[in-house]
Amino acid sequence: MTTTTNARIAAGQQIVLFAKVGSQRFTLTANQLCDTVAAYLARGEHMPTSTDINGGDPNAALHVIVEEWLWGNVTGWLDNTDVVHLALYRHAAMRWIRGYFGPAFPTLEA
Repeated sequence: MTTTTNARIAAGQQIVLFAKVGSQRFTLTANQLCDTVAAYLARGEHMPTSTDINGGDPNAALHVIVEEWLWGNVTGWLDNTDVVHLALYRHAAMRWIRGYFGPAFPTLEA
């Protein structure tokens, strides 16, 4: 397997998550993933971690992200949130994303 990088694609536009729900398949870019986690956190929710010692679903965070993207109102939240709150929740989302996905996740502009 070889990996190629296209320098023309901005970091935020890199596809970082492929998901399948039933027969529907979709992809999320780095920006969309960050905004999805941010929207979830803005509602006062907490993202699950992959270190659940209680025998829970190790993919719970991925389920939350997919469900938030499909059935939450991520674009509505983006359109109706002031820049200060956007920055606050995007920063919190990036902290969680870095902890979950690791340092290979694309660096997004603040």
